[in-house]
Parts: sequence; structure tokens; C-alpha cells
Amino acid sequence: MSNIRELCKVWSEKTYRDGIEYLKDENEELFSSAVNIFEKLQIIDIPMDGYSCEHLPKTEESRTGIKKTYSEIFHEEIVKDAFSPATYLVRLLCECKGTTDDESQIAGALARGLRTLTSLLREPDFAFIIKEKLNVKDANTETSLNAKQDSGDHTDVLLQYNNTEYRIWLYQFSSRGLPHDIERLTGKRGELPPGNHLICPLKTELAIEYDKLRKKKLRLELKIKQYKEKLNLCSVKAAKKREEISLNIVKIEEEIKTLIPELKKQKRISDKELDIVCGWYFYSEAHIKRIIKYIDSGVKPIQYKKMVKILSAPEKFVSEIHMFEKGEKI
Repeated sequence: MSNIRELCKVWSEKTYRDGIEYLKDENEELFSSAVNIFEKLQIIDIPMDGYSCEHLPKTEESRTGIKKTYSEIFHEEIVKDAFSPATYLVRLLCECKGTTDDESQIAGALARGLRTLTSLLREPDFAFIIKEKLNVKDANTETSLNAKQDSGDHTDVLLQYNNTEYRIWLYQFSSRGLPHDIERLTGKRGELPPGNHLICPLKTELAIEYDKLRKKKLRLELKIKQYKEKLNLCSVKAAKKREEISLNIVKIEEEIKTLIPELKKQKRISDKELDIVCGWYFYSEAHIKRIIKYIDSGVKPIQYKKMVKILSAPEKFVSEIHMFEKGEKI
């Protein structure tokens, strides 16, 4: 299994245009279509990093009736040597062309596919890292993942460790996604297979504030660089202009200085939950260690019926007649 984080670094040094250069000789028509759709998505000349999945233009995000799921396409493509976000999108483009010629629909399907890629990449990354760490304890540790296992068995990563099988669920935890998560866990989106199911939510919200501050610091540093370049080009005789530029530099340096303590604080919070690698959000080493510690603790699994009862309690409560009294503020 590939080291996804190393691949992310390689991709970030190339644009989406670079990522489809190989098509020029292989299939000029497909190359032209890819360029056109990538331009619609405004990604053609930006790096293939995790930030490219943000702020995509609003599109008609149906899957255009394509026969395969994003997960199936991803798992088929990631095993190829030249895999990248661009090649994944080209494969999606080919699938779409088999069902529609509507460019708006195709652009929508690719936009949705690119957003989905952020979570799809976490699965092989998690599998690679947890296997690496558990191999020290049990040389026979194995991890596996595929599209059928993902959609049919509700299992993102299947772990074999110390003669026990674990069906690991990897998902981004948010209040918005909670109803969907509950439906999956309680079998409303398909029956769960027997076995030990281990849910591992990722609280990406903890990284948002840190990432926001980190980006702000980078923008301020870029401004300083630009001001210094202006200062170097500024005539010695233009004393007033030089003084104004120098004051702006000092002002921004002070702003960065004020920003750093909060940035460090937010980084400590973020690092406990996830790692940001070239804009992609992955489970952090500290988080994976907590999961391993939980597995090794020998904790007895909650019985499935009990879990369903717990998760179904709010639905049951609001579906019946009840009265409650609210006193002072909680």
C-alpha cells in the first residue's frame, strides 16, 4: 500500500494541467475535454493539493447516472502507478461521457467527486499507518480496503490484528452529518455484517481555526515580501514613500508576532486529532495511537442491539407525546 502523504507532496508541486499532460499524446480529444471541464471548475492552473477541493464553483452536482460509485472509481485508480487527483478526475470524466454530453452535469459530477476525494484518501492513509504501527506488536497484522467492502459491508478498513478482525469506520464527525452516521450505524442504509465494528470519528472542525490562522500568517508573510521588493526598487530620494513602506512592514511584523501564540495553541489542539498534509486532512499519529490503545485495552464491545437502542432513543422520544419543563438557562 502506498504512502499517501508522500504522494500528496508530489502532487502539490504540480498543477491539474500538469496532471493531464500525458493525455496529449494518448487521447487529444479527451485532453481537450479535461482542460475544458477543469477550466469550468477553476482548477486547471492550481496545485493538486487539498485546498483545490475547496471553494469550487457551484454546479449541478448529480452523478449523471454513471454506473460506478466514486469509491469504486477511486479504488480502481489508486493502484495505478501514475495516480493523482487529475487522473482520478479524468477517469470520472470518461465515466460521465458514457451517459451524458451536458458539460454542466459533467462539471458537477467532477466537483462532487473532488470533494469526495478528501475522505477517500484518508482510508488508504489510515490503513498504511495503523498497519505500520501494529506490525511492531503483531507481524501478521493486515489491513485491506476496497469499494465492495466500503459500500456493501460498511467497512472502510478491515483490520486483522492479534487473531481478531476489526471493521473500522472512518468518517468526519459533524452535527450536520450526524443523522446520516446514525442511519448507517443502525442499519437504515443497509444491514451491517457480523463482527467487531470500530467507529473512529475525525473531528476536522478542530483544525479549521488553526488552518485559518496558518493561512493568514502566510498571507502576511507574502505581503512583507512584496513590500520589501518595493522598498528595494524605491529610489533613495523618495524618502516619504520609503518611510511609508517601512512602516507597513513593521505593522505587519507586529501583527504576525501577535498571531503566533494563538497559532501555536490551535496547532496543539489540531495535532491531537489530525494532520494537515498539503491541504489534505488525515488522522494524526496521536489520534491513531489512541485508537490502538483502545483496541489493546481489551474493552468489551457494546452489543449491537444496545447501541441501536441508544442511537434510536432521540427519534423514539420525539415521535411520541411528551411534556417537558424548562427552568433556568442550562
